[in-house]
Amino acid sequence: MVIPGEASVHEYDVDDLSFPTHGYLLSKSDTKWRKIFYQSIIKELTNVLLDHKVIKLISRSQVPKGAKIINSMLVFDIKRNGKTKTRWVAGGHQMTGMPMSDRYSPTANHLAHMAALRYALKHDLQVLSFDVTGAFLLGSNEETIYMSLPVPIQWYQNGVYEDVVCVCYGNLYGRPDAGNIWYNHYKKTGELEWKVSETDPCLFISKVDKSIHTIHVDDGLLVADQAGQERFFQMLKRAGFSFEITTLQDYLGMNIRKVEVDGEPGYFVSQEEYLNKILKKYGYDSGIKPAPSPMREGMKIFPTLEEPQDVTKFRSMLNSASFLRKTRFDILFVLKELAQVQNRPNSFAWNTMHRLFRYLATSRDLGILITNKGGANSNNEFLMAKCDASNNSCPVTHRSTGGALIYFSQCIFTAECKNQTLITDSSCYAEVYEVARTVKLLIAVAKILKELGLYKEGKLIPVYCDNQAALDISIKSNMSKRSRHFELYATFFKQYVGRFIEVVKVDTKENEADILTKALSPATFIAHRDKFMTSKSKLKIIDTQ
Repeated sequence: MVIPGEASVHEYDVDDLSFPTHGYLLSKSDTKWRKIFYQSIIKELTNVLLDHKVIKLISRSQVPKGAKIINSMLVFDIKRNGKTKTRWVAGGHQMTGMPMSDRYSPTANHLAHMAALRYALKHDLQVLSFDVTGAFLLGSNEETIYMSLPVPIQWYQNGVYEDVVCVCYGNLYGRPDAGNIWYNHYKKTGELEWKVSETDPCLFISKVDKSIHTIHVDDGLLVADQAGQERFFQMLKRAGFSFEITTLQDYLGMNIRKVEVDGEPGYFVSQEEYLNKILKKYGYDSGIKPAPSPMREGMKIFPTLEEPQDVTKFRSMLNSASFLRKTRFDILFVLKELAQVQNRPNSFAWNTMHRLFRYLATSRDLGILITNKGGANSNNEFLMAKCDASNNSCPVTHRSTGGALIYFSQCIFTAECKNQTLITDSSCYAEVYEVARTVKLLIAVAKILKELGLYKEGKLIPVYCDNQAALDISIKSNMSKRSRHFELYATFFKQYVGRFIEVVKVDTKENEADILTKALSPATFIAHRDKFMTSKSKLKIIDTQ
């Protein structure tokens, strides 16, 4: 049991918990949870009350009149390694009136993770992932919050029950601003040695050496040499952070492996382990008919009047598959199409969902390859974009679908597939709009690469487009009468033509961005997909950590 004022845990038999003792008591109605989670509950209560001193207990009579007392609960979980985990969580839904600026907590963008791996290759640095233990118990709170003890915990003092209330003067899981408090505390801790990136608030650049690291809630990715690693982890220890170095094979659901390609080192990023998990969950792990593409050629999904079929399961499968968009750019289009009918999935939607999972089961080893094909001295000739648009592709809203692929050093860097926000009346209009949107994405990518010293201004960045009219508009100084209504979007990207980008015509058969705008035949789909996706079976894994 946890003895107040003592940082120790005394062992008791589980059955002894049915009697009032000095400390905490689990109620008799929770026998199952008492037996399974007893030790993890004691560990969490010790962590909150004694180690981090986030909460102190007072009598309910000491609570100021009119003060609101929010609820709290214990959340249980069994991790994949079989260990039990318990979290004392505040009822944050009862804390109203908090401004959004206090609730918002930044997380590392996927561009930052890709740039960090590219940075490691250029400077021949090691990549480590780490996890900060109890991150949301760190940081101070200016507002006094009163909270009840979580069920089924009761407080006994010398064998006598006492009605107590928790005073929360630190951070705690479940608070709406918990992430914001943790991020500000972490940023302040390392401000002497690390500066925050101008492009991503969760990307930190060392002021001392070439080290960089990202923070995604309590998970981090560190790129540094041996001395930089020691300096970084010493900083965490001085700040009182508990942490553990985790495996790169399971970082935010991604499997990052070091590989060798033509004698040069590289990184292969996939989500194979996560994919195997969801395929097994929904029964697609074995004995299924393979699908060469995620969507039948020419297929369009639109709402019908038929009764929706198993909405809950459809949304669950869609959400699980959507998490793959970090590394599986080949399924972005079908995910977008399925998301549009998730409220009323019909037989067409379900057939496509089944085909998607059959396709994933037969292509589970695909991922993103990051190498130094372009050489160590990267400049803008190794930054390239391909975009495409399908005019009025949505049968309901008649909005066009646009897609873009961004390459850096001949390797895929990021991709985007979205419905355009307006209705276009011609394919030229849709293509011009998509070129403008691609330029915006290029600016963001170039900015973060430039900040890390991976990109140098020089030659123009080619933006490949398969529409001749869009190419002509990028060259002409004036708009014609038939194109004046979309002059705004043309003007946006034309200001970068000649000084940042150049629009280049590419044949539709050579434009792999076509995979992001429509359902293609299996042969065409595979030909386009293999230009930017890589199979793990073709690579030599040299380091699994």
